[in-house]
Amino acid sequence: MSEKEFAVEILEIKSANYHRMKRENVRGRVLQKKVIPLPNDQIESIKTELQKKGYAGKLIDYTELKILHQTYGSQIEEKTFAGQILEISNSQYKHMKKEGNNGVILKSLISKVLPEEIKRIQQELIEQGYRGKLISYVELQNLHQTYGSKMPERDFAVEILRMNYTTYSSFRNSTTKKRSILGNLKKTNIPLEEIERIKAKLQALGYAGRAISYSELQELHTTYGNSIQEKER
Repeated sequence: MSEKEFAVEILEIKSANYHRMKRENVRGRVLQKKVIPLPNDQIESIKTELQKKGYAGKLIDYTELKILHQTYGSQIEEKTFAGQILEISNSQYKHMKKEGNNGVILKSLISKVLPEEIKRIQQELIEQGYRGKLISYVELQNLHQTYGSKMPERDFAVEILRMNYTTYSSFRNSTTKKRSILGNLKKTNIPLEEIERIKAKLQALGYAGRAISYSELQELHTTYGNSIQEKER
């Protein structure tokens, strides 16, 4: 058979790609894996498993994408896996692969954590001695799995552990660095139920989103804040 026939019939190279390879001396992929669409139930099953492991909204690099592909979707092309399972767009996939960019995956599965839940988790961590504690990235991952797996790891670090985004980004790329967490939370022994009761009352009075002056703040504190009693230590 001719060279072109061999390229097309055996190596599965498109005719146009063959001519371009020959003309411009560029590379071309051969024997590419056929795209086999996954059933919707299998797609959802894989997504659910990844969500349980804390991947919803997680920022990953191309190396981690390849690992996930081999683990959960090796029967389909990597690009297809990125789009169908990880919800990564074609352009984002190209940037991750060619330029080393990171990408957020499974955005549709990100759960919004309410402020009350954030405070409850923070209070629980404080009671366990985590205020101002130095932790490694591995410890952060363990805390995320235990207390905040339904939210992205980055959001857990920033919103729950009170790290800034820059600190978290450099932190996750190191296996030796340690960072302090919950260090900028005001220490209080006021019951969360009492705080939420006062907030609900103020919201009912139309204060949600309202701009107030300092004198109004003082008045509100006098009316509602002075009556709040801390729990005995």
